Amino acid sequence: MQVEMRDEGWSRRADLEGALVLAVDDEPVNLDFLQAVLEPEGYRILRAGDGEKALRAMDEYPVDLVLLDILMPGMHGVEVCRRIKTDPRTAFVPVVMVTALDSTADRVRSLEAGADDFLNKPVDRQELLARVRSLLRLKSMRDGLEGAYQSMASVTTLSAFLLRSSEESDALASEADRELAQTFLATSSDQRGPGRIFLGHSTPPQGITGTLFTATPHGLEEQGRIYSHAVLKAMGIPEEGSGLEGSVACGVYTPEGAGSEAAWVSDGRNLVVASAYPGAISAFDLEALKTFFLNATFFQALSRRMQETEEAFRYTVQALARASEVNDELTGEHILRINLYAAFLASELGLPPREVEVIGYSAQMHDVGKIHVHPDIIRKPGPLTEEEWEIVKTHCEAGAHILGTHPRLAVAAEIALTHHEKFDGSGYPRGLRGEEIPLSGRIVAVCDVYDALRSRRSYKEGLSHERAVEIILEGDGRSVPEHFDPRLLSIFRSRHRRFAEIYDSLAD
Repeated sequence: MQVEMRDEGWSRRADLEGALVLAVDDEPVNLDFLQAVLEPEGYRILRAGDGEKALRAMDEYPVDLVLLDILMPGMHGVEVCRRIKTDPRTAFVPVVMVTALDSTADRVRSLEAGADDFLNKPVDRQELLARVRSLLRLKSMRDGLEGAYQSMASVTTLSAFLLRSSEESDALASEADRELAQTFLATSSDQRGPGRIFLGHSTPPQGITGTLFTATPHGLEEQGRIYSHAVLKAMGIPEEGSGLEGSVACGVYTPEGAGSEAAWVSDGRNLVVASAYPGAISAFDLEALKTFFLNATFFQALSRRMQETEEAFRYTVQALARASEVNDELTGEHILRINLYAAFLASELGLPPREVEVIGYSAQMHDVGKIHVHPDIIRKPGPLTEEEWEIVKTHCEAGAHILGTHPRLAVAAEIALTHHEKFDGSGYPRGLRGEEIPLSGRIVAVCDVYDALRSRRSYKEGLSHERAVEIILEGDGRSVPEHFDPRLLSIFRSRHRRFAEIYDSLAD
């Protein structure tokens, strides 16, 4: 099981097992001795005849332990040790200095360079094995703790992503799977962790359908995979309906035609398979995968529940908005149009996507206060009396009162209260001026006037898009440009065709 450095490069058998020990000495006879002692014990030996080759080996191979001669031509052993220990990738690889020197100064220099232990030449066989076993046990424990830490770090990142995505109504399962794979594979390295991960979900009757992700220097490569019931059985993975629901099983298997193991975790509905580990899969590796799986499925379930709650909230908002129009001549299409107009203007202002979304769905609540206005006044075919007009104007404050002070309805409440305020201070109910009016109210003011001009009423015909634009931009006596936020008016001037598209797609 020898691995040597040759002139044409490094060669290595893929099926070797056991820890990889790098032996560094300029005397081949010394390397022969180390190999003869360690190989029968199951260790793999990587040989290097000088310091430069040793450092190249550390770059290219997942070395578990270094046996390093001090006195060598070219780079001194102490310098090799220092470089190994100052490289973050190899800092925790144990280094044993093998030397004929026994002066205190040499030992101090080696310790300052980061050496973990010493062996004196001639090396005693039993002492060599004892030192190697001891240091490798410590490294294994340290690697396990590092793997556990990385697993927890990945879970933290995963949790943040899933909680964030639960607030995004358009989050797709495929995007979530890709983010999960990226998060988990990012914790892998040349020494630990898988290079590929399969995320699958039960799709009867085929089996489990999912995506295989492979880590590459440029990101993730992905392709779909279907695991049939026969394949699942061969892997030892329980199928849906196996009674596993509510619990989790995991295991290790060797895929057909593959030269290395893979680890799997399943709850009968979801399956994660991790493969392309750099070495044998340890208990720590399996536990990390299981932890990842448990947290992923938990937060995905939480995300689904939050999305269901969000959908119920949106449905209730829409129902209340439609109820507010029951005594009006306006239709549900008016509500939808106002939503789309408002979201469009908010987006054109460059607001964050979440704010655009909130303003969009909150805009439909702008006239909810009309529930408090008598139907005869709302449907009156002729001009309103002064007293009737004052009653109509109360719908703004009534709407804000209905929507209350809950944070989720704060934007809707401010829209209901302020969508009839005017930028020049001539609006109602409070005569707010300029930026005293919340931005959401200024946005919906433009949208509401445009839709009112376009819509047919019992006392008027609907206007064309061109005439509605002319009135908003130039005025007609009742409406003047000074009523609107100049920034919004500028956007409307250049993008008013989008308003026409929305109106035509949802015409009454």
